[in-house]
Formats: sequence, C-alpha cells, structure tokens
Amino acid sequence: MSGTIPAMTLSGFIGALGARTPSPGGGAVAALLGASGAGLLLWAAEYGKWEDGSRDPRPRLKELSAGLLSLAQEDVEVFSAYYSARGKKDSDPEGYSRAVGAITEVPAKFCERAVEALETVPEVLRHAPRSYACDIAIAVAGLEACADGGRLLAGVNLGFQGGPDREKMSARLCAVEARLEKVRHANSPLLMRALPGK
Repeated sequence: MSGTIPAMTLSGFIGALGARTPSPGGGAVAALLGASGAGLLLWAAEYGKWEDGSRDPRPRLKELSAGLLSLAQEDVEVFSAYYSARGKKDSDPEGYSRAVGAITEVPAKFCERAVEALETVPEVLRHAPRSYACDIAIAVAGLEACADGGRLLAGVNLGFQGGPDREKMSARLCAVEARLEKVRHANSPLLMRALPGK
C-alpha cells in the first residue's frame, strides 16, 4: 500500500483493500467505521443546543474520531510488521512476541475508543435535533461494528500471545466487553424512541 490511510482518497483506500497484500484488512476497516461513526455523532452534536453545565461531548468526539483514524493506519503498520516477523518466529522470538503484542493492542485500543464514543450517545440524542436520529443510529452501527471488530481481532490475536501480558489483555478485553454490552443495552431503547415512526 502506498501512502497512509488518512492521506488516501476513498477510492485509493478501497483499491488498497482489494489488493492481495497483508494490509489494510479488517482492522483498518473496523477502525475507519469507528472514526466515521464518531465523526457522524460529532456532526449531529454540532447542531444541538448545549447549555452551560451540560456534558458537551463534542471535544472528546473530535479527539476520538481523529484517534480512530490514526489507529486505522497504525493497524496497517503493526500487521505489516507482524507479517514480516511471522517468518522469523524461530530466529527472533522476541521480535515475533512484540509483533503479536502490537496486533493485539491496536484493535483493543479501537474497541475501547468506540465504546467511549458510544457512551456519549444519550447526551447527543438529548441535545441534537430529533430529525437527526437516523444519522445517530447509523453512527451507532458504525461504532458498534468497530467495537465488535476490535474485540474479535484482539481476542483472536491474543491466542498467539503468552505470559502475563496475555492475562492483562484478557482482563482488559473482558472489561471493555462488559462496557460495550452495558452501553448497547442503554442506547437501544433510546434510539428506538427517537427514530421516526417508533
């Protein structure tokens, strides 16, 4: 892949995605879904009325969207490094172990960031115009796909990891999974009430 994801055109990224190369792949797509979801939530929030004292999520949503975009690129980089390290597993076990740690860490990060963005949905729904409920639901779908994808990738990659790092990451993934389920159950009825015709 030539260039970085943030600098690519959409058609360039889709072309790179369809090429027979190790990356970009599912991790980059999941992170981009999260970046788009957080950006769309921010867009809806920008049209809201935020009084003094209300919990305005806009600054954090802006950071989360930018951070998820960066994580899409980081996912490409760490997976490319892992792909190279895989062939040197026996000659450089420490390098291989670091590469496995990175391909576990990055999707765990974008899962956590997506969940954090999902936790802002009640505030955005409360303040954004009601006519934006469909857009907010689409943002939620993208963020949930990002969180689910990150959790899935980190969990699978964790299988290649050993030692105390594995236990720490496993506990971290359990914690973010619990947060994701909690926020999913909290957001679903709010969205159903907000959507037109519901």
